[in-house]
Amino acid sequence: MPRAPRLAILIAACVVLAGPVLATVAHAEVVDRVVLRVNDRIATLLDYEKRRAGAVSELQSRQDVDPDQREEMLEDMGNRVFRKMFEDLLLLSRADQLSIHPEGSEVDAGVRQIRQGFGIESDDEFAAALSQEGLSLAEFREQVRDQIRIRQVVGKEVSAKIDLEEDDLRRVYRAEQDRFVTPKRWRVHELIVLEDETTDPAATRKLAEDIRAEILGGRAIDEVAAEYSKQGKTSDLVDLGWIGEGELDPQLESSLGTLSPGGVSEPIEARGGYHILELEELEDARALAFSEVSDQIEARERRRLFAEKFQDYMRDLEKQAYVVADPPADAAGFRTVAGDREDVDPYAGFESESDAAADQKEEAPVPEAPVVEPDAAKPEPPPR
Repeated sequence: MPRAPRLAILIAACVVLAGPVLATVAHAEVVDRVVLRVNDRIATLLDYEKRRAGAVSELQSRQDVDPDQREEMLEDMGNRVFRKMFEDLLLLSRADQLSIHPEGSEVDAGVRQIRQGFGIESDDEFAAALSQEGLSLAEFREQVRDQIRIRQVVGKEVSAKIDLEEDDLRRVYRAEQDRFVTPKRWRVHELIVLEDETTDPAATRKLAEDIRAEILGGRAIDEVAAEYSKQGKTSDLVDLGWIGEGELDPQLESSLGTLSPGGVSEPIEARGGYHILELEELEDARALAFSEVSDQIEARERRRLFAEKFQDYMRDLEKQAYVVADPPADAAGFRTVAGDREDVDPYAGFESESDAAADQKEEAPVPEAPVVEPDAAKPEPPPR
């Protein structure tokens, strides 16, 4: 069954986001050596190697990364993976302090969501996927549980404390009003009188003018197109849909600027022959009302504030934590949250242009969790 690429991505999704099951110091069984300790949680060299292997597997499966970019990412992968492992330990330790323990039903839902996202329907296929990556279902569920715990900590102590009032959103709207404008656009039908090497160009031009005259005389453009396309003299009628500024050949777009709805352009010589455009509808550029963009502004502002507050939150966690790091050689450039690196994602800074554009376009709001103030006291660092 050709499932390896998909399954590698599946396992990487959990390993990179949640990490392998990390033992507490009190119950740790040292396999090789401890490379990271945060409060009473540890990660071993084996934990790191598993996580790095998952991240590399996920990277190798990506189709949007060119060879030079992939090489650059691989060179710094160790540092980024170790950094992410450090952050997860900080957050899992905080989850311990806050007694955040997801119910079994929440873990079940998380597992189902991952399976559905990767198109794995049967239990047998899922078990085979886990076995292929050396994981049992219990280990996988523990990874999902850790991922949920991390998400709940961040939701409770970061997302839920982002306070945005309508006045805040209106200030952004007023300051950036030029952004909230819909450009002029046209809904257009196109008919092309085809070039023919055996026909005099002047005759082709004359035919295009005659066809336009028929349309202006009252014949429907689709009727005219049906007749002449059967004779091989024109293309079929093409519904171009809504066309924005800059999306058409400049000559064609220029002709649209002279038309009113229902108007038919003069024949325009362009690629393939003479183009005749019929303008069906026109929408002028207009400023969007605040009510039309308030959700978009709020989502963007929440993302911006979340990024700021998350960095501050992680720095505070680190300052309060007992940390001992002994990274392997390929992660020797690792920096803690309070160090000189700002990226919190193993792939941050390596997005493709299409991913970055999609992120700017997508304004999904950051999910919020109920505000529950933590009542756990800060732990005292254990003796060295």
